[in-house]
Amino acid sequence: MPAKLVRELGEMEELVEEILTRLPPDEPGNLLRASLVCKPWLGLLASHGFRRRYGEFHRTPPMLGFLHDWPKTRAEFFPTTDFRARGPDHKHQYSVKDCRHGRILLSYKDDNQPIFVVWDPMTGGQTVLCRPEMSGASRWQASVLCAADSCSHGDCHSGPFVVVFVTLDEQEGVATASAYSSETSTWCSPALTAIAPFEEEIDFYDSPSVLVGDALYFLVFREQDDEVIEDSILKYDLGKSCLSEILLPEEEVERASNNPILMVGEDGRLGIAHLFFYCLSVWWREVDPDGVASWTQRIDIDLKTDLFPLGNFSIPPELGGSVEGTGIIFVISKVGTYMIDLKSQTSKKLSSKLYQHPNVRWSLFPYVSFYYPPAVAGVVAEASSEAGHGNEET
Repeated sequence: MPAKLVRELGEMEELVEEILTRLPPDEPGNLLRASLVCKPWLGLLASHGFRRRYGEFHRTPPMLGFLHDWPKTRAEFFPTTDFRARGPDHKHQYSVKDCRHGRILLSYKDDNQPIFVVWDPMTGGQTVLCRPEMSGASRWQASVLCAADSCSHGDCHSGPFVVVFVTLDEQEGVATASAYSSETSTWCSPALTAIAPFEEEIDFYDSPSVLVGDALYFLVFREQDDEVIEDSILKYDLGKSCLSEILLPEEEVERASNNPILMVGEDGRLGIAHLFFYCLSVWWREVDPDGVASWTQRIDIDLKTDLFPLGNFSIPPELGGSVEGTGIIFVISKVGTYMIDLKSQTSKKLSSKLYQHPNVRWSLFPYVSFYYPPAVAGVVAEASSEAGHGNEET
């Protein structure tokens, strides 16, 4: 082949890659259609190099959809783009427990034994594991996250993952946590911490946990005479495998509602948001150079603005979750589910099907990931499996 033609073909390939790299991540159907053009384009999209460059170019992966946890209903994926999830099978009555780093944590009972399923909507892969035997397991929360070193978490479907399981034992007055590693297929030794006294009942909020740095945070409430009187946060340090409790003194964080959520700001700080009627308040945790932590109110927004069709509300809206590291929260109203950007103070309606119910506390779990077509995802997963990097089953 003449050198000039080889050079021209090489330049054409570089041009194609430059064009494909610039396809918007929130329009995943473009990559799917591109993969069907020809085998060279499929090979390009299947390469680890392209996936890395695509993530570096766009930096922030988009929200492709979300799930909700509502008792007595199956896990359902609600797309916010043209992405369509693969699976899960509907042999069981799944409940959604967490969603992070391209994976969704589901739970169901088999012969009255609690089972976890780590599901990858991109490939349809599912990994099944039994929960560990721990005291106080009637009150529990769980999280899933990527365990790969130096991962940007924009596309970590085929790498190792960790599941963290946290329980509250009312009788013993302790909280317990254990972590499952997909690399070893084992649960680590439990970590325990004493929890502050409570009057009648202590339990987890249904709202999702959040990941800040190398620690997971879970929101807990204390109840007396069917009224929530105090909140606290359980912190599980993944690096040290230790559990601790963060109390929220009334003089620092006023209780404004009975449906707070944890969130992570763009700067990586831990926050807690309350919604009282239409007044949204967000408090951020500040740590000074001496390691002393305090809570500071930094955002106070009146939702009686153009953010909502106020005239359609018959009852005040509720908070349903957040997108970690973005300042985006979900608000569920009588007329549907909305996404609010606290930075720009703008809102977007996500769904009319998911609306407020007086007897149900909703939790929304955003699915955030760069998209790659099923054929491409399969090629990469197969290559990763041959290299010994994956533990997921399909």
